[in-house]
Amino acid sequence: MKRLAQRLFRLLPKPIDGMVRSFSRKINGTISAHDLVVSQVLPPEIIEFSKSHISEFVQESYKWPTSLIRTPLGSGSSFRDAGVGIANFADCVVAGDGRAFDSRHRLITESLATHDYQAFNPGRWAHSPSLELDGPVLALNWWSGNTNLYHWLRDVFARAFVLTELHDEPINIVCTKDPRPFQRHGLDALLRRFPQCRLHELEPSEKVRVENLVQPCMNKYIRGNGFLRREVADFVRDIYLDGVAVKQETALVYISRAEVGSRRILDESELIDRVSQRFSIHVSQIEQLPFADQLSLMAGTKVLMGIYGAGLIHLLFTKRNGLVEIHNGDSRETHFSTLSSGLGVPYAVVQGGPANRNQDFRLGNRGIDELLSILERMKKH
Repeated sequence: MKRLAQRLFRLLPKPIDGMVRSFSRKINGTISAHDLVVSQVLPPEIIEFSKSHISEFVQESYKWPTSLIRTPLGSGSSFRDAGVGIANFADCVVAGDGRAFDSRHRLITESLATHDYQAFNPGRWAHSPSLELDGPVLALNWWSGNTNLYHWLRDVFARAFVLTELHDEPINIVCTKDPRPFQRHGLDALLRRFPQCRLHELEPSEKVRVENLVQPCMNKYIRGNGFLRREVADFVRDIYLDGVAVKQETALVYISRAEVGSRRILDESELIDRVSQRFSIHVSQIEQLPFADQLSLMAGTKVLMGIYGAGLIHLLFTKRNGLVEIHNGDSRETHFSTLSSGLGVPYAVVQGGPANRNQDFRLGNRGIDELLSILERMKKH
């Protein structure tokens, strides 16, 4: 009966699907880890984005025609970072898809990486675990259906920062079954750094009863905000670059999307030709490299350049001398401008021409000229 209900639920049209999800959360309830007594690892801090000329967070809808989702900031372009805290939940259930539920079947909102408004709370159905784990548990799996590098590093793996506060305490780490290569790399490195931890892989449909859930309290996902506290970003960088050999130092790496199928620069060959006349540039279709090779390349990169997209999260692993983000004329996202601001990395954005239905566009002579001027300034940094 339960499996039949789940299958029928997946067949619902999206508007009705959203209503059912919202209703399930209202009926069965939600709870925020911030509602509990939290031990603070990093204190809250007011972040000023005025120097970065950011007055609002902006994200594209990624649909055609595209629209922008805007979240205004406070006065003076300020943003209140919640810091990093730890809440503890007793007698919980953690699902293989990332959702966690407290003893009263309420959905713990901080257990969701992104898009919590789409989450479903099955109530008592959540409390039918197939196994139990004794001792404290940290969940490094996620719900939202996304498996891209950006959300994994910023919204999920960053939670492991709380291990620095838990010292030598044995922790059970729950993750998704058969992690992607970029996830596996980080999890393996994490276990080398914290050998007292044990890893448990769950199928998305599996559930585990947890004696004590260690729930990190960090900023909730805000569309358009890629900000990470420097301490957290450096933690992620150090874990991921553990044992990675830097083959060579590269002044400028350009991430090309020529083979990706969308968001491509139609005059990319002209762009590369003109840049290479004045700068030493390495062009990479980075998705075609083994993940370890991606890290090796980025660890030696001074300035990173590319079209907006998840690949720019590699900024975390570069030497952080600069980031140049390229947008089409209809787009302006702030994920990486806010990330750069938090890391103290020089940042610039170049706008090209209007995009077609596939989000491909031309940068044009004006855009390439602007980009060359930006690279000249970053070269002197």
